[in-house]
Amino acid sequence: MLLVDAGYPHQIELFEEASKQNEIKLDKLTHIIITHHDFDHTGSLAEFKRRYPAESSSKCNLH
Repeated sequence: MLLVDAGYPHQIELFEEASKQNEIKLDKLTHIIITHHDFDHTGSLAEFKRRYPAESSSKCNLH
């Protein structure tokens, strides 16, 4: 499973609640793509990587 952007810091609980409500298993996360390094896209990245170690993290410049 692919995650695009990690949201603001301390928002991982919102991701977890939404994934639970939609029956998405975050433990199946394999890749995290950060579109750019603004705080609202990278804030929870470290916590995601701690809780759900993805196979790789990638950055692509979309703008």
